Amino acid sequence: MANSLAIFKKGEDAPAVTGDATSATITGLAPNTSVAAGDYQGAFTDGTNFSDKVDVPAFTVKDVALKAPTVALTAGDAKLDYTITLGAANGGSAATAIKVSYSTDGSKWTDVAIADPTKLTGTIDSLANDTEYQVKAVATNAAGDSPASTVVKATPVAAG
Repeated sequence: MANSLAIFKKGEDAPAVTGDATSATITGLAPNTSVAAGDYQGAFTDGTNFSDKVDVPAFTVKDVALKAPTVALTAGDAKLDYTITLGAANGGSAATAIKVSYSTDGSKWTDVAIADPTKLTGTIDSLANDTEYQVKAVATNAAGDSPASTVVKATPVAAG
């Protein structure tokens, strides 16, 4: 039988995870967690016996992207007011940017500039009344972009 890599938590005799001949994946660690050198140890196993354990060097668990945000719209006179609710962070880092986009046909999208990623409300101005608009949002953190929100629709109407 070929050797495989076994990873042990410090001080434990049974492996926490067993991989293949060159790698093993430790799961269940929170994103952005710093793990000290020696908190985990690696050894090779033939399925019965283990080599001497060696300390795994210090590492930081990779960040994860936010889940998709949601968008709520309120139509006004030649405008749409939006409110964004960020998706779950999954233990990852906070949003560093938010992009709101709108379209009348779902294929050509126009981005709305948002200078402050903590500002979750805003207005899309200078829209045509009685035209349906589609709006979606994406949140970005250190791990990258979230999936896009579900597209929501609203139609600006002239003040009456």
